Amino acid sequence: MPRKPRHTPAGYVYHVINRAAGRSALFRKPEDWRGGSLWVRRAGPAELRRLLAAWPLERPRDWLELVNAPWTQKELAQVRLSVTRNRPYGAAPWTQETASALDLNHTLRSVGRPAWEGDDDA
Repeated sequence: MPRKPRHTPAGYVYHVINRAAGRSALFRKPEDWRGGSLWVRRAGPAELRRLLAAWPLERPRDWLELVNAPWTQKELAQVRLSVTRNRPYGAAPWTQETASALDLNHTLRSVGRPAWEGDDDA
């Protein structure tokens, strides 16, 4: 069954945070990690829930299912590249817009000098 896409930038970010914690193998599911906001929102004490900011967008109804869905190899490679290059993570148009706004365009280019395009006889 194909994965349901995360349609918003916030959806990408919150999924990465919650799933990354789950990959550590310290617990079975992200909602079991007591250090994460997912656990706090679902089962944490009121004093901790009060510390959490409201989401900037409406949270999807199937959020728990989305968080618990395994990453595809492509998604995992994109997350790793974003972390390694310090580039925004998300859909291509959002990533480019955010990189421009934050002066991070260099994180979208390949590493190293561009290939030489001059004459070989010069």
